[in-house]
Amino acid sequence: MTTTLDVMLLESDPGAADGAAETLTAAGHRVHRCHEVGLGAFPCNGVIDPKKCPLMMPVDVALLVRRHPYPRPTPLEDGVSCAIRAGVPVVADGPGVLDPFEPWEAGRVHDGDVVGACLAGAARAQATLIEQIRPRVDALLIRAGVDPDHVTLEAEADGPRLRIVIRGPVPPALQNPLAVRVLDAVRAVGRRTFGQVDVAVESDLSPAVPTPR
Repeated sequence: MTTTLDVMLLESDPGAADGAAETLTAAGHRVHRCHEVGLGAFPCNGVIDPKKCPLMMPVDVALLVRRHPYPRPTPLEDGVSCAIRAGVPVVADGPGVLDPFEPWEAGRVHDGDVVGACLAGAARAQATLIEQIRPRVDALLIRAGVDPDHVTLEAEADGPRLRIVIRGPVPPALQNPLAVRVLDAVRAVGRRTFGQVDVAVESDLSPAVPTPR
């Protein structure tokens, strides 16, 4: 699990997310906004300069700070739909009543723990990625006579880098094919783009074999 998050910060009203931005920054996380502080809802940073869109970089989680229980999205919340389409987990901070984004949210801030909620949301996204690629890996293991129940997969994201660690009784001849299968699976099922994906096989049958892309 990454210790430094890239957080896409969204707010329902001007200034609503300022406190969250300070908290996240103080905890060592990086904050990226769709709208510059003090400017209107349109145009967003991505329209002004596509390179400034938070989704042009590997974002770990989106934090939506809602000041009031609005039944409909506000103009400043336009980036929430972009985050959902990009597969970025959305964590909400604010009242859950009448929240139009609730069906797509990965979590909610409790007791003011903004950092903890963002870390949990990012972790759930990594767990979902493992769940999606697991069947492809298990199929290869079964064909090689390896019990999938004895093999674990773990995702470790850190900014633009994703590391998948495979642990278990993996024979040497299966390690490279298994790493290739994982890389193919990440590309096929992952909606988030990583700058680098590494696969490491840590087998109790032989030394570990790291396989970078």
